[in-house]
Amino acid sequence: MRIRCLFLGLVALIDAVAAQAAGKLLIVADEWPQMEVLGAYLAEKGGHDVEKVEQTALPKSLSAYEGVFQFVHGRLDDATAEALMAFTVSLPFDRRLALVDIAGSRAHVRGLARVGLLDDDERVASRQLTHSLYGAAGMLGLPGFIWKLLALALIWAYLQHFIAGIRHLYMDVNHAVSKEFGRSSALATLVLSLGLTVVLGAKLFGLY
Repeated sequence: MRIRCLFLGLVALIDAVAAQAAGKLLIVADEWPQMEVLGAYLAEKGGHDVEKVEQTALPKSLSAYEGVFQFVHGRLDDATAEALMAFTVSLPFDRRLALVDIAGSRAHVRGLARVGLLDDDERVASRQLTHSLYGAAGMLGLPGFIWKLLALALIWAYLQHFIAGIRHLYMDVNHAVSKEFGRSSALATLVLSLGLTVVLGAKLFGLY
């Protein structure tokens, strides 16, 4: 049953690709009888221009293709894996559509609650969850350097707290409780934490 469902899903996927406006398709394979049949089907069904290559002859750029079929036994070589990963990357689109996806989830929850499939507690919990997701999704649109600045602030806070803890431990062990030592050690703690933060920040921003 599972194999039959997988087969029907593959057929549906192929039909969906074939139904699209005719475009250039690429088949990357190391076994050709099945792929020859697939290529002929796509060309006949959708009028696609189908190119078939082995992974050793993979084009440097896949941007000219509407779709790529991969049928390779064993492991992909590094160049093929990187090219296919770049071709199928979805994170930029996921970031842009995050709020839309969450809005759809909220509408789904409201529909389930309206027909009585969710009780009041489940409805409230679902609303709170999607509200939190809205805030998280909104932050996904922040530029990368903002995230780095936030990380840098957390690094400084940790270093300041860590060094201050060592300072207090030293004062407790040596009974160094004079006002002068307190001021000088506090200043040294601040300078040291800021200096280490600058060093780590330079690494974080790729300066070395």
